Amino acid sequence: MRSHIIILLCLVLSSCVNYAGIHGNSKPLDNGMLNTSYSTDHYQKISANTADWWLIYRDPQLNKLINTALKDSPSLQIAQSRLSAARHIAEAAGSRLWPQVDATGSIQRERLTENTFFPPPFGGNSYTETNVGLNFNWELDFFGKNRAIIAARTNEARAAQAEVAEARLILAAAVASDYFNLQLERISLKIFADIVKQRKEMLGIIKVQAKHGIASDIPITTASAELQVAQETIAQLQEQYQITIHKLAALVGMNPFIAELKVNHFSYNKNIFRLPKVIPANFLARRPDIIASRWRMEAAAAQVKAAKARFYPNVNLIALWSYQSFILSKAFDSASRDSYFGAAIDLPIFDAGRRRAELATQYAEFDTAQEQYNETILNALRDTADQIATLHTLHRQEAEQVTAFKDAQKNYQLTKARYHNGINDYMSVLNSKESLYIQQNALILLQTQHLKATVAMIKALGGNYLRLEA
Repeated sequence: MRSHIIILLCLVLSSCVNYAGIHGNSKPLDNGMLNTSYSTDHYQKISANTADWWLIYRDPQLNKLINTALKDSPSLQIAQSRLSAARHIAEAAGSRLWPQVDATGSIQRERLTENTFFPPPFGGNSYTETNVGLNFNWELDFFGKNRAIIAARTNEARAAQAEVAEARLILAAAVASDYFNLQLERISLKIFADIVKQRKEMLGIIKVQAKHGIASDIPITTASAELQVAQETIAQLQEQYQITIHKLAALVGMNPFIAELKVNHFSYNKNIFRLPKVIPANFLARRPDIIASRWRMEAAAAQVKAAKARFYPNVNLIALWSYQSFILSKAFDSASRDSYFGAAIDLPIFDAGRRRAELATQYAEFDTAQEQYNETILNALRDTADQIATLHTLHRQEAEQVTAFKDAQKNYQLTKARYHNGINDYMSVLNSKESLYIQQNALILLQTQHLKATVAMIKALGGNYLRLEA
């Protein structure tokens, strides 16, 4: 008996198809790259929050729009469906580790011919054949093939869950960005309506001056052209305002043809988002796309393990317990009982290179997944660096524009005071007021760009936002 076991073990070890020389070629990036630093002010401590990051803007209407989008958006529902499918696939894979038991049963009426294998008295008579049984099968996962498949499916489900988070982040960021655009376009329409009113008043004064010979027709032509430009700007703003409403309506799952969206008055707080000197690695590591890519890579690695396990023997335990009879009244007699128990082994001896090709394919899939993970990290770093540069530039431009706006306010107040004292004419007041409107619109444009840049920065950080703590 012992010699038989030794012979069997030798056969098992010698029959395994060899996978020597098959390996992957990609290399992972250093996770330390996720630590990013840059020159800015120093802050003592930071904290992160990933839940409902849009609440930092303190705009109830924005909160409502984003919550509606996350509830009703078709794109998010698609991602949720993919997650559900991935989870069920993982559940199905998990069943491989457990014994499988099937119940079978059949009953049929049959007449046996007299002229074949069954002579009379069996042949020529009718019988009721019954068959009731239990089939048992258990694949013993000695080499981890099924466990590796389960790990792959589980990691794919985790990746799908991260992709749902990525879809939520992208959708919420798009809603917030378009919402801020809508606020900008709304207030710009009001500012340019005031500018049109100003220019109409200026044109009226110039026409009166020309009528009395104080001015020529040239100022009239110039003022008319400037009025036309302002009116065309309003038309363009109105068109863009409607387009933005349509985009926002589609994002929140509303019909763009009938959607009526009203936005709150523009509000701005430049300190709503602050950057520390160093962004910790765990901030970028929590980006949903990085998490999803990492789980895809882990799933591919598990598939490599499963492919390697196929080079080793496969052992199954099998059993049958049933009742079979040609006589209905004796279907469950002890004499009708049939049963057996055994083990089956599958030894890979020669497969013409099929298993080696399958393993090489899985290694190629793993290389692809790892390179995609590396690419996702590099894109995250580039995205973060771009947004940092944008925020710094906007911070500087905004400071300069605040100064220009305040100077325009002072100039308007001074011009108006000089007009009341009879030093300047009324045209000077109108010109300085229009300059104030233009500087105000430029400032609000930069402030909106700053708000949108904070949204883009939060998105680059994977939905994390930084908050100073005492």
